[in-house]
Amino acid sequence: MKALLVPAALLALMTSCGGGEGAVPAPRTGPHPLDGYYLNTAPAGAIEVAALRGLADGAKVTVRGDVQEFAPVSGKAVLSLYDHALLSCDEIEESECPTPWDFCCIPPEDIAKACAVVEFRDDDRLMSADLGGFHGIQHLSDVVITGTLRLDDAGNARIVADGLHVE
Repeated sequence: MKALLVPAALLALMTSCGGGEGAVPAPRTGPHPLDGYYLNTAPAGAIEVAALRGLADGAKVTVRGDVQEFAPVSGKAVLSLYDHALLSCDEIEESECPTPWDFCCIPPEDIAKACAVVEFRDDDRLMSADLGGFHGIQHLSDVVITGTLRLDDAGNARIVADGLHVE
């Protein structure tokens, strides 16, 4: 049961307006713990994030979306991924949100249907690695993720990633 609550809690923390300071760590020099996950080319057949809800738990997926936020716990390899159909605050003229990568101008029920938490794991543990700056990734970067879909009883989508391509 705890495993199901963690993705929902992470998602709740990451979707609030003004969440995070927006700082993306400087690119590293030398090997990165996620180097083995990086895909030089985007795999074909990627679906949008909202389409995940139509798949079965445990399905192998290739999904495309926008990075909204990195892990609320610094140094953990987790990000939130949003469907391209959702407008971020920087795409809404009337938005006064101080963090343009937020989706806080979108009703929460619409966000819940079009977002997923992406986790990079080593065995059963979240990897310790900053995603910000990895191959140029930043807020609102367009990425393609490959991995295994996990759906909880509330319909929250989590992807245990085995590949990442930054567009």
